[in-house]
Amino acid sequence: MNRTDRLYALVDELRARAPRLVRANDLAKRFEVTTRTIERDLLALQEAGVPIWAQRGPGGGYALNADTSRSLPDTQALALLQALPGIGPFSSELILLRGAGHPDYLTFVEPRFRVAVTHAYRLDHLATDDDLRRISAAWRPYRMSMTFLLRKDAARVASGWTRGTGAGLRSRPGRYRSQHPGTGRT
Repeated sequence: MNRTDRLYALVDELRARAPRLVRANDLAKRFEVTTRTIERDLLALQEAGVPIWAQRGPGGGYALNADTSRSLPDTQALALLQALPGIGPFSSELILLRGAGHPDYLTFVEPRFRVAVTHAYRLDHLATDDDLRRISAAWRPYRMSMTFLLRKDAARVASGWTRGTGAGLRSRPGRYRSQHPGTGRT
């Protein structure tokens, strides 16, 4: 696992266990790296503004405080995350969204989201920033949830499996199919 993936995974792990403390030793075993590597990664995330706090001594460990990160303006939180080596615009958005749980953040740097909006809203061009702003206004305050749902649906469409509209599931190459894979059932 490379460092960027490990940083995502660390934020996810701390978020999943929040508000409980997690020992660096346990994280090191989980990610198959040294305790020192985990401590460096956690420090880098803290310096970038991810609200990770530490408690020393017996029963101590690390925990994520998403409330702190949610209180920062999106641009400031993203800038702090992008200051980490190897973390670009898309990666910083994922860390911010997963770690802080911003429910109403709208991404402009994720290309699959643009494609998903283009297909879902049957645009005759690739969705522009203005299109995304206009369309997503109706999704407030849950724009990030809609982003994930549309991306997931786009992946399903790309694989050829989606729910049809109207009378049921239809079979069209690249659009809808009528049977579950390998079962012969509808």
